[in-house]
Amino acid sequence: MGLLSAGVLLLAASAGVDEAAWVAALVAERCAPCHSPAHPEAARAPRALRKWSGAGDLAAVVATVVQPGAAADSDLYLSVELDEMPPADAPYAPLTADEKARLAAWIDAGAPLPVAEQPAPEQPGAEQPALGPEPAAEAPAAGGAAARSAGTPSRLELAGRLHPLAVHFPIALLLAALPAALLARLRRSAALQVTSDYCLALGAAGAVAAAALGWAAHEAGAGALQPELLERHEWSGFAAAGVALAALWAARAARRGRPFGRFHLPLVAAAAAIVSLAGHFGGQLVWGADFLDFLPLPF
Repeated sequence: MGLLSAGVLLLAASAGVDEAAWVAALVAERCAPCHSPAHPEAARAPRALRKWSGAGDLAAVVATVVQPGAAADSDLYLSVELDEMPPADAPYAPLTADEKARLAAWIDAGAPLPVAEQPAPEQPGAEQPALGPEPAAEAPAAGGAAARSAGTPSRLELAGRLHPLAVHFPIALLLAALPAALLARLRRSAALQVTSDYCLALGAAGAVAAAALGWAAHEAGAGALQPELLERHEWSGFAAAGVALAALWAARAARRGRPFGRFHLPLVAAAAAIVSLAGHFGGQLVWGADFLDFLPLPF
């Protein structure tokens, strides 16, 4: 990749092409329509990071998802190299091999910005064939490209789209199980204990389902621009599901008078805490890391 990127960059430089202007046009064409909240197309992108106000600004893109001098460590390049962006349901086909090589070469060269004295970069069109294929809806395609042009999501992506719907049930149920278990312990109420166990059972099952659907959403390309935050969200979700199952096992052991039952209440509390943390990370993925800036949170 290094030799190919260098060759592409040298060829473009010899032709008098400003690679920074080309990348700026590429970002404006392929990224801003879905990721910039000000763009009219953003509302039609269900998985877009809508609070990325700099999606159409190359300088903001570099500061956010580019590691100058290291394409292999840059989220922008990795997302297009793995064909995670544009996603399967986007109106644009993935970048071609030549486009990926040019993007990598520009990053490896330090990700320079367009020079100020040059005119604004031309919009991608007929005179810039290197920008790749037209939107898939307007160009004939075959194989995988045909599926993109038709806008037909895969089964994995369809499953992933159910994650935001499914995730709210285990959050509510696991949070409800904790006060019910506390009150059952304080009042020695069998009815409240049944209520807590019922919420815990449904919450544990829902947490497992939500974790599986979240994995499907990740595999379909969701969250590619925030991999570290996505990883925290995923692992906390998996942990919530595991702890909820352990709490359910402890509740059963407590009813039968077995030693493991003593961990019932701590595990219910842990499940409620971890699922709340997973929900917080999910909120940051959707609304941005600053969506709760008015609260003194340590994370």
